[in-house]
Amino acid sequence: MTTHPDAGLHALRHTFLTEAGEHTDPFTLQYVAGHDNIKTTMRYVHPREDAVEKLFVRLGNLSRPESRVECKRSVQNPVQSETPSDTDLAKILSGLGLQTAEVVELADTPS
Repeated sequence: MTTHPDAGLHALRHTFLTEAGEHTDPFTLQYVAGHDNIKTTMRYVHPREDAVEKLFVRLGNLSRPESRVECKRSVQNPVQSETPSDTDLAKILSGLGLQTAEVVELADTPS
């Protein structure tokens, strides 16, 4: 008797976790799979069309408050109400002995 080369334990595990992902939350699936990182588990979690539809129906049926809550006064700090221009900000920073820095978004690294 010969088995298909793809019919190994890893394929069986992958199939089980993908099926289980449709019936439980990602954190429970992470625990069952023994993954240290939730990112590893998320490859087995796929949104189902009927689950998305059911969620939007539930959200649509939520009751809405009759009136909105009014804010009597601003909760924002008056010092923060105006954003300084780039020139003014550079002057403030240089007066403190600081320099402006470029903001760089870091890439998500696999773990």
